[in-house]
Amino acid sequence: MNCWKSINITKQYGTNRLTLISLILTLLSFILFYLSYSLIYAEIIVSSRYFGWFCLALASMFTLHKLCHALPLLATKKQVKFRWKLKGFMPYIAIKTKQSFSKNESYLVFLAPFLIITVSLIFLTSIFPSYYHYFSMLAALNIGLCFTDFLYIRHIQSAPSACQVEELDHGFDILLTNKNEIAS
Repeated sequence: MNCWKSINITKQYGTNRLTLISLILTLLSFILFYLSYSLIYAEIIVSSRYFGWFCLALASMFTLHKLCHALPLLATKKQVKFRWKLKGFMPYIAIKTKQSFSKNESYLVFLAPFLIITVSLIFLTSIFPSYYHYFSMLAALNIGLCFTDFLYIRHIQSAPSACQVEELDHGFDILLTNKNEIAS
């Protein structure tokens, strides 16, 4: 296998720029969700009950986002290693794969948090419309967290279709199989 491209989003764009764009995307997403829901549910009175549950959901969003990345890998029976850490006062989960995955699997891995969490929150808004402000904030935060995932997808799109994506400590390698290489 030869490395076609190494992707390190943090090194390429910088932590400050990624954080700023992610915050702007979060703010714009919240405005879009909140205004849409306030027009759709104009006659509904919003409730501030369950604020403690909202704070818990807000604090666990980072961990839930990471776990959603692992779901497609677990579904395809890839070996995944979980390691829990504490960053400040918040629990943080580090996920490492021991095997590379295909281009299509990488799309699923990177899009899983966006699809699972955002669609779930939109569905919950239709069930519990008086809490649309909570769900708007949670969905917007998730979309902001997905910004780096979208950047990885953009880089992987330009890769050949027969590539393999391998996880590194600070990014990903896109690997190509050598045609002269003997399969073992």
